[in-house]
Amino acid sequence: HSRPTTAPLFFATTIYSLEGITNLLPVENALENKEEIFLLLYTSLAIVGVVYVSVGGLCYLAWPLVDKGSITAYLALTHEGSFLVGLMSWMVMISVVLTFPVQLFPSVELLEQRMGLQEAPTLAPGGFGALESGEAQTNPAGAGGGAG
Repeated sequence: HSRPTTAPLFFATTIYSLEGITNLLPVENALENKEEIFLLLYTSLAIVGVVYVSVGGLCYLAWPLVDKGSITAYLALTHEGSFLVGLMSWMVMISVVLTFPVQLFPSVELLEQRMGLQEAPTLAPGGFGALESGEAQTNPAGAGGGAG
């Protein structure tokens, strides 16, 4: 059942999910062996998943009364005027602002290539490029153009 009041949350979640791939593409471009991207991706996702579940579980154990989803807002209400809560709020704000240059890196890299300020990287076999071209299913033994 869709509700118009939840549409902004849907779009925010979608955009947030799409941000991650823009941070991964420059990493793939920097790899010498493009096929390592999948191991790196799965390992990174597993580590991030464990960290998210751990932090969420520990926060639930520490603050079980928080039911609105924002521990920082809860702490600001319950510890009004606290230096540490104010410092924490500033740290969250600064960390969010500092993520924007990381998110813009792939766009700036593409602009530099289009303006001729940077040479475009050559696409090696493997990685995400292989998924687009259908090369991901090829036999590695046949990559050299055949035997003998």
